[in-house]
Amino acid sequence: MIASSLDLKSRWIEIALLAFILVVAALLRLYALDRYPPGLYRDEAYNGLDALAVLEGNTPLFFEANNGREPLFIYLQALSVALLGRTPFALRLPAAVLGSLTVLSTYGMAKALFDRRIALLAAAIAAITFWAVNLSRVGLRPVAFPLLASLFLWQWATALHTQRLRHFVVAGLLAGLTLYTYTAARMSVPFIVLFIVYLWVSRSGGVRRGHLAIFVAVAVATMAPLGLYFLIRGLEFFARPGQVSIFNPDINHGDLWGSLTRSVVGALLMFTTQGDFIPRHNLPYRPVFDPLMALFFLVGIGWVLGNSRRSWPSALILLWTVTMLLPTLLAEGAPHFLRGSGVLPVVFVYPALGMAWAYDRVRARSSTIAATLLGASLVISATLTSVDYFVRHAPSETAYFNFETGASELAVEINRFLGSGWDGRSLWADEGQPYPGRAVYLAVRLWENFPSMRYLVPALSSFHVLEGGETPRVSVSRALFVLWPFEGNRAALRGLPASSLLRVRAGALERGDLEKSPRLLYVAYEASPAPRDPQAIARFGEAIELLDYEIAWVDLTQLQVRLVWRARQEVERDYTVFVHLLRDGAVFAQVDGPPAQGYYGTGLWRPGDVIEDERSLALAEPLNAQTDRLVIGFYLLDTLERLPAFDVRGQPLGDSLNLDVVEPSAHPAEAIDESDARWSTS
Repeated sequence: MIASSLDLKSRWIEIALLAFILVVAALLRLYALDRYPPGLYRDEAYNGLDALAVLEGNTPLFFEANNGREPLFIYLQALSVALLGRTPFALRLPAAVLGSLTVLSTYGMAKALFDRRIALLAAAIAAITFWAVNLSRVGLRPVAFPLLASLFLWQWATALHTQRLRHFVVAGLLAGLTLYTYTAARMSVPFIVLFIVYLWVSRSGGVRRGHLAIFVAVAVATMAPLGLYFLIRGLEFFARPGQVSIFNPDINHGDLWGSLTRSVVGALLMFTTQGDFIPRHNLPYRPVFDPLMALFFLVGIGWVLGNSRRSWPSALILLWTVTMLLPTLLAEGAPHFLRGSGVLPVVFVYPALGMAWAYDRVRARSSTIAATLLGASLVISATLTSVDYFVRHAPSETAYFNFETGASELAVEINRFLGSGWDGRSLWADEGQPYPGRAVYLAVRLWENFPSMRYLVPALSSFHVLEGGETPRVSVSRALFVLWPFEGNRAALRGLPASSLLRVRAGALERGDLEKSPRLLYVAYEASPAPRDPQAIARFGEAIELLDYEIAWVDLTQLQVRLVWRARQEVERDYTVFVHLLRDGAVFAQVDGPPAQGYYGTGLWRPGDVIEDERSLALAEPLNAQTDRLVIGFYLLDTLERLPAFDVRGQPLGDSLNLDVVEPSAHPAEAIDESDARWSTS
């Protein structure tokens, strides 16, 4: 053992400290779990789809979709989805629970290997380390491996200490169960073989051959169902490891040794210098440990290396670390915090050993100073983790795009419109009776490309997926069309309810992992009943009428204008709308462009369509209500020819219409809000 206790006067103090550590761990993993991380990444959503299938009676031993996945975590997610419904929170809650329990199992493992103060320190470090916190807030199966691994090592160490048969049996059971958690857990098999060889050669632990044989038998029996699956369906079992292996020529590009060298360096430096760059796994490039904790980690590594020959606990954690680094070391993109998750929570023992060593050196002079420095180190590390996750990482634009938040926002928009499913505001989904008289039509590309859509949007008779080139038959008064903006949508738009009020808005943005610039994910077309026979304010040409307008000041330099058009007949050309602020006859400020942000141009208008058209006008100087004039109209972009304007009596107004503008006060009104608009039918 390293040293005596950390002045733990009684068992109750130890329990109180452990309880406090567990509370901190739970808070870091559960706080704002419904908001951070944002969105729902596709791998999480595939788990959700499989969880839904489980609830419908499909109970496979291995989930083959999405490159194949082990079952244990998905079955836990199925239970959560059964309780909470189709929500991101339901998929992430099991991860938070397992991550919190891993802190407790880390304590048990470290105590069985070393002593109770190392156990408390390792548990505290597990509770507050960024890697462990982030992994516990994402609905992916790697989070289950550290828990099962630490439970196995806990029982394995206990068995070696006590030489009791029941501990070998439990250890064998847990060793077998690890294979049902995550792909990297397969490395527990070579670890067991190597460690048994170590015990045999070093004559450490005094293991009885009979007990060892029973341990192996129980482990093999527990692994057997998945092993049989492997024998029958070997290609699926090894599909993902083969795709990302550095031995794959498509990965190493003919430079195997160079790739291996880079992977080794990346894996070794991830603890102290540079970590995983993928935002779903980490704050990009943040090492596992902050600088202070990294120093303790290096001290602990040195201590373990110095004692591994004569101390089987040191040899165990060292061999486990090396073995569990292989999944990330032998794959592309090292370090990879999901593939390397097997080193958790053993890796937290190293800084715990380093802190205990430093504490003993300082305590020789002052126990008060030693305890203060120890506590301060943990507080600093916890603070850095909290800031890095909740301030720098989770709310960031990078996390927004990497978790495909735009698709989740679209699912929420659809659910709110239909009145069923997760509305983005609560922890559970209300899949009650949807609103009558409504329907949603979604482009097939959005449905197929984003599994989060298929998970979050419940199956309803009022929800439809549009195949390419399809014109839907709509029989409801309120409809929401959600289309991909980079393909021809004319056929789909012909299905919009006739003589409706149409609101068109650009949706959320998306950005792929390897892309630098975001792009629009979807455009939403909402159709609702238009007011019957409203009186037009003006007419432009023979086909277009202005039914109404609203003007509001966003601030003293920004004017928001909402125009409401109606098509009297088909418009043969695509016209540009102009909104100009004139001063002394010259254009002072302007915003020109096709109506409805360009997504429902006049060439698409049908007789009876009523279209809302919003514009924002920026002013370089304050408005002069006495001399400035706001005018609107239409023109052809290629010729700049304007449509003539007429008043309600058909009298010509020239080529534009004047709108009344009130000079803003010192406290301008809020921007136009849909809930306050006179044309709103929501």
